[in-house]
Amino acid sequence: MATVAYTHGFYGLSKDFPYLSITGPFSSLDSVAQNDIGTRYAQVLSQNSPSQEQTVLRYVQYVSTANPAPLAYPAPVYWVDSTFSKVSGVFSEGLGANFLAGWLLPNTTAIPSLTSSLLANAFVWIADGGFLAGAAVTGAPAVGASIFGAAGNWTTAFLAAGTAPTNRVAAWAVTAESGGICDLMITAGYTI
Repeated sequence: MATVAYTHGFYGLSKDFPYLSITGPFSSLDSVAQNDIGTRYAQVLSQNSPSQEQTVLRYVQYVSTANPAPLAYPAPVYWVDSTFSKVSGVFSEGLGANFLAGWLLPNTTAIPSLTSSLLANAFVWIADGGFLAGAAVTGAPAVGASIFGAAGNWTTAFLAAGTAPTNRVAAWAVTAESGGICDLMITAGYTI
């Protein structure tokens, strides 16, 4: 079995994985695809997870004609076509509120020089399942709120815990929002 070694990896670890090239999902911006588009991979990304939940990653291409400025945290992105291989941070470029793809991992905290120009047409990792600490959300969801797509750039909406969701739920708030971020249990990729 062939393997592709990565040297940076998650939190500086070095290990071989079969048929997978990851140089750190938060800092990967590939101008040429380094993996098969749609590749999924599960890994524990955060020590903040109380149960050490894995995060499910998907390798996609970021395409946006509006090119909004990237955020400082993992940000929500939308599927832009029915191949489920291309995403945008702009709601109106996507397929709609029920097609929130996950959270884009490259951000300006992980890559201080990240701009919309660098992000344009890059191949990147998104979190589309499992636990993700410090994800960008809109509004002030409390623990247990359902998170789903909403109009705008890098935008979500939410309903309080105990309220029947009106859209396809992309994530559940594990912590209350603070400073525009919260920890999420993402379900976006489980229905694609």
